[in-house]
Amino acid sequence: MANEPFSVDTDGLHLQLPYVQQLAARFKGIASGLEGRLSDLGACWGDDATGEEFFKQYDSPHQEIHKGIGGIGQVVHSTAEGIHTMAVNFQRLEDTNIETVRRINTGAGEHRPAPERPMHG
Repeated sequence: MANEPFSVDTDGLHLQLPYVQQLAARFKGIASGLEGRLSDLGACWGDDATGEEFFKQYDSPHQEIHKGIGGIGQVVHSTAEGIHTMAVNFQRLEDTNIETVRRINTGAGEHRPAPERPMHG
């Protein structure tokens, strides 16, 4: 395992970010749309005994669903930010490694070509 190459397709990661961000926005939109629609309906169950019993059964699951859907949107958004940060950091590491190899090659008096940034396709 230690002898196996390791690479990260940072360009490929960046290409996927718009899709992840779009998914996050969709979840957030679902949460706000659902809450808006339910708010428009108001307390449609009424204030009689049957309505109060319904509300007791309805309110807690309603709150959990709203928090859950909104939370999914936030998690996916945070994931997109993490992917971006990871891609940037891997690219910086790769650039630093290439520069270090160039300095080592130049400092040793040998003129071997430094590795190029791997192209992923």
